[in-house]
Amino acid sequence: MTKRPFHYLHIIAGCFVLLFPIMIGGEDFSGGLYVRHIVVLLSYLFVFYLNYLLLIDRLFFNKSKLPLFFIVNLIVILILWFGLQYWRDIDFRNKILPQLESLAEMPMIPPHRIFIMTLRDILLMFATVGLCVALKASENYYRLKEQSLELIKLKSESELEALKHQLNPHFFFNTLNNIYSLISISQSRAQQAVHDLSKLFRYALHEGNKDFVSLESEIQFIRNYVNLMALRLSKSVDLRIELPGDVYNLWIAPMLFISLIENAFKHGVTNGEASFIDINIKSYSNRVECMVCNSVSLNPVKEIGGIGLDNLRKRLELLYPNKYSFTTKNDGGVYSSKLVIVLKDEQN
Repeated sequence: MTKRPFHYLHIIAGCFVLLFPIMIGGEDFSGGLYVRHIVVLLSYLFVFYLNYLLLIDRLFFNKSKLPLFFIVNLIVILILWFGLQYWRDIDFRNKILPQLESLAEMPMIPPHRIFIMTLRDILLMFATVGLCVALKASENYYRLKEQSLELIKLKSESELEALKHQLNPHFFFNTLNNIYSLISISQSRAQQAVHDLSKLFRYALHEGNKDFVSLESEIQFIRNYVNLMALRLSKSVDLRIELPGDVYNLWIAPMLFISLIENAFKHGVTNGEASFIDINIKSYSNRVECMVCNSVSLNPVKEIGGIGLDNLRKRLELLYPNKYSFTTKNDGGVYSSKLVIVLKDEQN
């Protein structure tokens, strides 16, 4: 992609070189004048593309061969300068001789003019080499930058896939533990829980591998999960959930909110104590907000968070850089987490 603008630059510069003698010729323009100008310009083009296509890549960017780069350019420029001087002398004679009666009347070019023309040609050729080096360096910079961005993108995609594979086993491991504890209470409820879990597994298997899913399907996944987890809750747990209804035409990365909700069930339910879990998800035209609050034991055994929230932060940084806010707070025995995401326009 970065090469195309430089290709256009070469085409524009080539057209300018071909048209330049016509633009400066004015009323005195003629075929002979065009040839005289174009020969000089073509010599500059030769220096430019000799460096652009061959010398810079092979010599200039190789420190051990850098002196050779300057030596070769000096030799090429001197050869071209002698060639231009010889051609100008022939052209001058062919132009003047028909107007003279003898060679004795041939006018001499002043030495200072020859010096000025020589200095001009040599300096312009060296300037052409410098321009070519600058252009080639710019191309290499943008090419390396593009490659670097591509590597970052591939690395991000690889990390994201790795995080997904970490998230799903972690989620189902906790859910299976819940079902195991439910078997001793009610086999029928445990059977229903296995059936519900199969729905969750099917969603994670098919939808979880997509870049984006409909917010509607994600909300239904959360609803199924909460219903499954509620089977084992005692009457001492106050579960409140509020999910949005109309979420059509909204798309989001899959399984982002489940870590917050799973964390609430893990740390918000305390046996023998009154506890609560409050889940509130709201959707707007361009963003979605998830607020989860839960009670916390005064003497928690483990730190709240764990691998689930760590993975969530990494996924958010990869999927929604600068387009999300995620905060957590543990205050007075109440743990709260809030995630706000500015939704992307693209769909899956």
